[in-house]
Amino acid sequence: MISELLDIEISADSVESAVEKALTHFGCTRAEVSVEIVEAPSSGFLGLFRNKAKVRVRLTDRSYIAAFVCRNILKKSGFSATASVSICGDQCDIDITGHDMPRIIGRKGQTLEALQYLTVALTDRLTADRSSFVLDCDNYRQKRKTFISRLAQRLASQVHRTGKPATVQPLPPQERRIMHVTLQHNESLDVRSLGQGFERKMVISPRRG
Repeated sequence: MISELLDIEISADSVESAVEKALTHFGCTRAEVSVEIVEAPSSGFLGLFRNKAKVRVRLTDRSYIAAFVCRNILKKSGFSATASVSICGDQCDIDITGHDMPRIIGRKGQTLEALQYLTVALTDRLTADRSSFVLDCDNYRQKRKTFISRLAQRLASQVHRTGKPATVQPLPPQERRIMHVTLQHNESLDVRSLGQGFERKMVISPRRG
């Protein structure tokens, strides 16, 4: 069970050293964990045998849980990569780095989308917090955002010129949102989604009336 991996017991010469080892293991700071002192260090009988400190540390922050989950999925899938948390304002990204970037992204980003879905699903099981995060790999999301925005503008110009609707190939939800946001202030166009699941397409058409 991956939930068991969120708890770790570590021994060291001091409580501080034990906690630091746990933070290195989870790749986070003290703010993202809870710490329970299982056993305080002591000098033992007549100071001859020193007992080490033992702490139980649990990862509690949703973003860092997601990164930890993602790292474990990547490892078990045979990818030579890791994942770390990157927060900018209200946006939380789980950045994937390593040597298998093209394979992790996959054809048209399908492998990255599957990894995103699985990471969210497993993280939801481990915490009641439902704050959002996005997995990114080799800046793929930003590149796609630029591409989708330009595509939306180009198709909008095409629809204005021809007066005929334009259909966009199936896109994942976040990319459909980018297209909607790009065209939301264009009052001469209607933008709607058709279909279900991974086959859901977008249609840009002239607004009637």
